Amino acid sequence: MRSLSQLFRALIRPGNANQDPGSPALLQKAMDAVMAPYRDGNYQAALLAAEGLRPGGGKPAPYCFFRGTMLMHLGHYMEAEKWLRESISREKEPQQTAIGYSTLGQLLIHQQRYEESLQCFATSLRHWPDRGSTHRDMAEALLHRGHLSKAFQCAKMAIDKDSAAGALPPGAYGLNMSANLATLAWAVAASSREKEEVDRLVKEAMPLVADTQVRSITAQVHYHSARAYSELGDAGRSGHHYKEAARIDPGGLWGRAARAMSSGVAP
Repeated sequence: MRSLSQLFRALIRPGNANQDPGSPALLQKAMDAVMAPYRDGNYQAALLAAEGLRPGGGKPAPYCFFRGTMLMHLGHYMEAEKWLRESISREKEPQQTAIGYSTLGQLLIHQQRYEESLQCFATSLRHWPDRGSTHRDMAEALLHRGHLSKAFQCAKMAIDKDSAAGALPPGAYGLNMSANLATLAWAVAASSREKEEVDRLVKEAMPLVADTQVRSITAQVHYHSARAYSELGDAGRSGHHYKEAARIDPGGLWGRAARAMSSGVAP
């Protein structure tokens, strides 16, 4: 979600080299048309609405990014990768380039291309070293690779970066920190099996994400919490969080991943 909000601000900023002709007011209206269905988990409607981000035609970087992101949520991974790579090739701003690489890395995780995803996250951090979300994404990839100590360090780094004064705009704090906490819970469970600490982190994450009303992030927090309890051998709690992720975001990235894990098929 932070990637979407960051690109929104870049899109409507006067003088953006990637911006199509059109007033900031019209571009903001087009972005609102994308964000409303995205928040509600209607990625097909958000994909269609993304066409409004190219008022002058062509393929500006924000349009390519949002098209690729919505296709990723819909599970069209090959097409999503094409558009995300296109957005990176067209982007000129370092922070938006970092977001593009990080989002591509997330897609690669869901394709089980973990080494490639780690390369994307490393490139993202070269463009924007203080972005907590990218450290969190790197932690997830490392967890999949079994590099547990390093995964814990990256997950902790995500919280440290996003806790810094002014690191996050007010609307993004709950979104980012809830996902950071759930990822750290997974890393703690996998590396040290400290049940009380896992409980604390999950308990702290849940009210933060509940306030956001963004289905994809809420489902992600439940999915990562489920992975934490699965590491602890707590089938009851892991099953609960998998069911919640699948219920909240049935047509999205994390809902699919939760259903796959519940059925015993790794995503």
